[in-house]
Amino acid sequence: MLPDRYTIELCQAQGIIPETLELFRYWQVGMSGSELRDLALEKDVLGKATERRVSNVVKEGFANRFLAPDVVVSSPLIKRLVEGDVDTGFLREVFLIHTFRRNLILRDFLSEIYWPDFSAGQDYVDRDDVFRLIDRATVSGIIPKRWSEKTRERVGGYVLGTAHDFRLLGKPEGRSGKRRIEVFHPKEETLLYLAYDLHFSDLSESQILDHPDWQALGYSPEDVRPVLDQLMRSGHLIYQDAGDLVRVDWKYQTREELTDAILGSDH
Repeated sequence: MLPDRYTIELCQAQGIIPETLELFRYWQVGMSGSELRDLALEKDVLGKATERRVSNVVKEGFANRFLAPDVVVSSPLIKRLVEGDVDTGFLREVFLIHTFRRNLILRDFLSEIYWPDFSAGQDYVDRDDVFRLIDRATVSGIIPKRWSEKTRERVGGYVLGTAHDFRLLGKPEGRSGKRRIEVFHPKEETLLYLAYDLHFSDLSESQILDHPDWQALGYSPEDVRPVLDQLMRSGHLIYQDAGDLVRVDWKYQTREELTDAILGSDH
């Protein structure tokens, strides 16, 4: 379930793409976040990181995004993808989906700032853009207690830093911390993963079309229709669009079958 409050979790663990790849190689089905943290410390999974850094990465990052009760069902699939040596760019986009699902401020930044600016041809975003997001959230109650100026500054920087980790933004430039908006188009495998992940969550076709995950990737509900048509042409589903009524016949019945398809397995 998507959190309904802004948190400061990104200050503890931003994109952590290399760390997530390594942790998935060590994580086993049924292993808790605490057990994974202990194993990561014992095996130096994250190199020479301090105990505090390992705890933050595992607890605020990996466990929050992949081991929470409502999301852990997807993690064996992702582990197979990691161990199957699929394209790292695709895995990075899957990690992005799970990151903005658990961090409402990142989702809102993408949906309300990044993609509108991208579509308008803007070249840069900066911390002031995130501050405006934080200010609106404070007024609306999404941030129940006003953050201090220091926290506001930290979160603003870390939101932009997380977007940089996922290659949506460039490095900071100048004192304002502005960052160039990078060209980003999700891979077809990412769209396939998301469509089926929503389907396996027992959502109807209309709920899938309207789901905010698509908006965070730059797709309006109307934009999702061509995505489903694209996936049909690639042989992953059968899509019928009758205006107000959309019907999808899903080819893969389990997450395991979906994983086989992504890995290119005949099994």
